[in-house]
Amino acid sequence: GMAFGEHLPDKDGIVACLMGLKMVLERGVSLNEMVGELFAEYGRWHMSRLDCVMEDEARLKVLQALGLSRPDTIAGRTVVAINRLDGLKFLLEDGSWLMARASGTEKGLRFYMEAFDPERIERLEEFARTVVARNVHAAMIGSLSSRMDAPMLPPVR
Repeated sequence: GMAFGEHLPDKDGIVACLMGLKMVLERGVSLNEMVGELFAEYGRWHMSRLDCVMEDEARLKVLQALGLSRPDTIAGRTVVAINRLDGLKFLLEDGSWLMARASGTEKGLRFYMEAFDPERIERLEEFARTVVARNVHAAMIGSLSSRMDAPMLPPVR
């Protein structure tokens, strides 16, 4: 979501649409053209989510294995930091990241990942699938499904 401090103190979709319309009118170019300009200047950022339907016992086993192993590398990139605020988020040297956390709405585990190119996303997904396969008996996994979203702008640093 987007927040506009000078107009509203919280995120608001209607205000975001109105601000987008204001930019189109002031600049005289379409939103697609503006997004293209941003991609040209900052590059594209890709994300994916891997949903693993499993019982609580299996989910805990995967999270514990990841947390205790503290990998030095993930998918060929050095882990530079681990954030444990809402699950396990591994920050990698190239700016990409992988996060494992319990689903807040369903039984299971979710892996979230972001990177500058879709091939990195595929490697991160492969890593996540391998972690699950190594730590949970196949009969304990209900399903695995992946969802890659459209490219977006990289995060502001």
